[in-house]
Amino acid sequence: MNIRCDRCGREPDEVAPMLKDTIWRQIARKNETLCKTCVHEVIRRRFGRELRFADLLPCAFNITWCSAFEELMPWDEPLPPGELERWQRAFATAERLIGNRKAMEEAPQQRPCCRRKWERFSSRPCAAPRIRRSTG
Repeated sequence: MNIRCDRCGREPDEVAPMLKDTIWRQIARKNETLCKTCVHEVIRRRFGRELRFADLLPCAFNITWCSAFEELMPWDEPLPPGELERWQRAFATAERLIGNRKAMEEAPQQRPCCRRKWERFSSRPCAAPRIRRSTG
């Protein structure tokens, strides 16, 4: 199945994030598909600003498959209480979908942004990175 952007007609190089309904209704039709480039362009044109983390729908898709999460996450700013809880639930769903908790625990040790994501949204802190020493 080939997905094409309804605005530009191209197959997207990178998937667009899932947006909150309040934002989506203002930039696209209900069943319209937009590529990441078109989403950014429409947000700029409609709102006169860039896409924000607050525009993202807290869901497993945005956490696991979409780069917008890392690009837009305000790592040093607190999230509103309800928003944090929704992202924590989305993170738990993503964890179940991926299915391998051990892999999820080790992945953050390899990628700093993934580690921060894990620590912010997981109920458990990430273990310290293991140092592998070669023998010989």
